[in-house]
Amino acid sequence: MIDAAGGRNILDNFETSWGRTSWETVAERNPEFLVLIDYQNGSGHLELLDFLKAHPAMGETDAVKNERFVAPRYAEPTPGPANIEAIRKILAAMVMATDPGHLIPAGVPLARRLMIAAGITVLLDGSLLASVALGSAWLPSADVAAILVEAVIGPAAGALGFEATEGPISRIVLELRAPRAILAAIVGAGLAVVGMLLQSTTRNDLADPFLFGLSSGAAAGAVFVITVSGDVLGIWTLPVAAFVGGLASAASVLLLVARAGIGGPERLILAGLAVSFLLAALTNFLIFSSDQGAAHSVFFWSLGGLGLARWDNLGFATGGLFVIMATALVLRHALDALLAGDDAAESLGVSPRRTRVIVFIAAAFATASFVALSGVIGFVGLMVPHLGRALVGPLHGPLTLICAGIGAILMLLGDIAARTLLAPQELPLGNVIGAVGAVFVVVLVVRRA
Repeated sequence: MIDAAGGRNILDNFETSWGRTSWETVAERNPEFLVLIDYQNGSGHLELLDFLKAHPAMGETDAVKNERFVAPRYAEPTPGPANIEAIRKILAAMVMATDPGHLIPAGVPLARRLMIAAGITVLLDGSLLASVALGSAWLPSADVAAILVEAVIGPAAGALGFEATEGPISRIVLELRAPRAILAAIVGAGLAVVGMLLQSTTRNDLADPFLFGLSSGAAAGAVFVITVSGDVLGIWTLPVAAFVGGLASAASVLLLVARAGIGGPERLILAGLAVSFLLAALTNFLIFSSDQGAAHSVFFWSLGGLGLARWDNLGFATGGLFVIMATALVLRHALDALLAGDDAAESLGVSPRRTRVIVFIAAAFATASFVALSGVIGFVGLMVPHLGRALVGPLHGPLTLICAGIGAILMLLGDIAARTLLAPQELPLGNVIGAVGAVFVVVLVVRRA
């Protein structure tokens, strides 16, 4: 099988059976990677790998130290599909050991990445300022600038010629628009990174939090307190209920996958869809059985918006952003390995199943914290990863940062449009982002066709 995969077996010149060859001989030849035959259909090779790590000689070989191994399932020495599958896995392992770039696409040059990052930073800063300056009520730009400068540098603003206006204008800028702009940036950045991780781990270009029931769970929790329990926790009732609902949805998906003994990306998607449809049915039942006032409140919350933004609850969404960003950056090398497929990732010591579970838990926590404050806003996690990969390539280190920046800009611009298009009325933010997302999906489908 090694020969058929194009490799060279370091023991092929021995007349004796390879099974009786000493570890000393293998260690002396220092293999680039190991073929560990899996006799137990899933776990036998792991025991052997632990033994090799503890072996005084084999533990110092390049293959063992770098955990470069492949574990094809045991097959009889006769032609057949099992041997073909084993050859394919061995070939992928050899390519990853000698030329990882052959399977994992290279990123764009550093100079281009820095230019793109600088451009996105400028656009993000401009979008933040525009989000504070513009809204359903027109405010003089000089007054907005003076209020912001005084809020940043204090009394010294007067010496620079900025005379801040007291009264309603100051409260609108500092208590309504500023926290709203920051929440928009946090939610946009977080949902974009969540979508990137879900697309990478499932190898599905249309994956986003909606596909796995994460948003549906948060919506179900919020609808439950609006229609059934009421404000038992005061102003924190809705965010906490949405947060708990999102986590419960994620737990249901993971339990369903674990119960079935399956962990592949396709099965994870199917389990997520099943839970999503079930929670959507529960949400519709609660709305149908509630009074008209509660149904009206649910309707507007489900369309998405940033009206709950306050300085005292921004930490809720910030925690979700920290978790998802940290997950993406810590696991960036494992996610890069998954680009080459599960077999190649395993040959580099990456566990695809464990990586997917970690990513899914982090995505559930982050999505629940975002939806708890913003309501259901779709398409951000679907669109932004495609734009990011087009700019900086598929490697997850730079891609994570670029996706976060683009997602924040998209959410800020969408919120500006929602507040100004029909001023003094305010459009639901989910509708604005949804319209842009629908056009994006159509363009994506046409290009792929």
